[in-house]
Amino acid sequence: MTFNKSTYFFIALICFSLISFNVVSQVFNIKTFVSDNQIKNNDYFKYTIETNKKVKINSPSLADFNIIQGPYSSSSSSVSITNGKINKVETYSLTYLLSPNKSGKLTILPATASYNGKDYKSNSIEISAVDSKQSNSTTNIKPTKNTNLFAKINLSKKNTFMGENIFVTYKIYTRYNRLQIIDLDYPMTNGFWNEEIKTPGNGWPQKQEVINGLTYIVLTLKKEIISPQKTGELTIPPIETKVLINQDFFNRGTEKTIRSNSVKINVKPFPKGAPKNFNDQVGKNYKLNIKYSVTELKVDEPLDVTIEISGNGNLKQLQIPEISYPSDFEVFPSENKEQVKVSNNGISGKKVLQQLLIPRHHGDFKLPEIEFTYFDLITKEYKTLKKPAKIIKVQKSDDKNLANSIVRQNNQEEVVLINNNIRHIEGNSKLSLNEAPLFGTFSYWLLLASPALTFSLLFLFVNYHKQNSNPELIARKKAGKQLEKRFEIAEQVLNENKTDEFYQELYSAWLNYLSLKFKLPVSNLNKESITNAFKDSNVPENIIKKTNQILEECESARYAPISNEDSNKTLKESKSIINEIEAYAKV
Repeated sequence: MTFNKSTYFFIALICFSLISFNVVSQVFNIKTFVSDNQIKNNDYFKYTIETNKKVKINSPSLADFNIIQGPYSSSSSSVSITNGKINKVETYSLTYLLSPNKSGKLTILPATASYNGKDYKSNSIEISAVDSKQSNSTTNIKPTKNTNLFAKINLSKKNTFMGENIFVTYKIYTRYNRLQIIDLDYPMTNGFWNEEIKTPGNGWPQKQEVINGLTYIVLTLKKEIISPQKTGELTIPPIETKVLINQDFFNRGTEKTIRSNSVKINVKPFPKGAPKNFNDQVGKNYKLNIKYSVTELKVDEPLDVTIEISGNGNLKQLQIPEISYPSDFEVFPSENKEQVKVSNNGISGKKVLQQLLIPRHHGDFKLPEIEFTYFDLITKEYKTLKKPAKIIKVQKSDDKNLANSIVRQNNQEEVVLINNNIRHIEGNSKLSLNEAPLFGTFSYWLLLASPALTFSLLFLFVNYHKQNSNPELIARKKAGKQLEKRFEIAEQVLNENKTDEFYQELYSAWLNYLSLKFKLPVSNLNKESITNAFKDSNVPENIIKKTNQILEECESARYAPISNEDSNKTLKESKSIINEIEAYAKV
């Protein structure tokens, strides 16, 4: 049996995927979380220990709590593909229903487990238990900072030098399943130079974080790199945002205004003894390079000098040292370029200066030494990078008229010779009769029609490219296919007799489809806006009625149980009407 290159590549890809899957599956973690961490001592809360492997879990001492129910175990699994890697996520949970048996600050110590001969432990959790007989004003218990909704500014460091890069993130932490930002205000930050990190096309991905046992959905609003421009204590003021929470099909939701923390940064001055050529450049791993296009040339021939400085630091503010060239060289305006990347790790890249020199006299000339000084954040010392002086040998020119023949183009990238621009006119011209004229032939008419044909083809190409390079338009075209895939997921959940999850998945799928297909923000999705959008696309009344009934049933399922038979009927109707909607709502 023989294999071609494609077969070998396919086999290698499968092997790589299996290896990636195996590597991912070997990571072990254990964590704990609670349903609430501020309760009255006659109330109860849910305490869960979660691992990603089926191992024996050692629960901590729960002497400060009454065990109302539990422990009871559960498990779930899911598979996803991220950047070509197969990720299988398995979850094993051990859950207790607890009630505090005394008031005060109570601590649940970490849970432990062993995996592959290594011991692991989870986070600890603090519970604030208030005596139900006492009012909040008489208790000495201070509530924790965790709430259902708050905003926070996070810094990579709070003690820094002037000009040092600081990574800043602005985040919202929420325990509400549905949240929409309706207004956001970033105040001015005085005393800082800012460079925002470019947001991905779909925005920063949502994540989950467990803070003192509570699980939060984390929305990243903004990431940026800042550099303080003066010493002393500087403040990043809080951000303020308005959000809608608990929004659904029948309810616009509740509007809330949240305000983040403010952050103080201590900016230290540079150590004494800075060299004279130090220009507040701060960073690490800086390198200085210089290139000369030639070291030997003739009078009036060009010499290109390229100076490059690279590293990690406040490169946006970097100034390449000025060089005093010999007066025998004509110095043209320099060209500056930069390749700078802004990321979570700071600002890195390089800056390049290109200089054109033309010697006007012959001889040996010394181009001066180049020095660049910066403050190194690793050693906390000044470092000076040097490149030695360079001897350039200029010989006499062979062409006496060459001095007037070199000019610099406007873009300052080339030297062009223009001394031979006048030529003799040819005097002995001969005329001959064209015995095969072009007029009236097929080639003549083809050439005559070619501009119109070219324009038509160009128009079709541009229109096709426009339609297939517009992410929003492509997404709207694929909305129906995505909805059908979500139906399959919902059907799998229903087959597992998880009716509540089925309706949540079906409801979310429909809202996502309607928002995408008809360009309606999720905050504006209601019975009236959906009906109007359908009517604009000439969708029949019976289809509009069925769609609204499905959405109403999904919403009602949150509050009242619905039989499995009705759930199957709803799914079947959803599958039947989507094709009809797609037939009318064409993009």
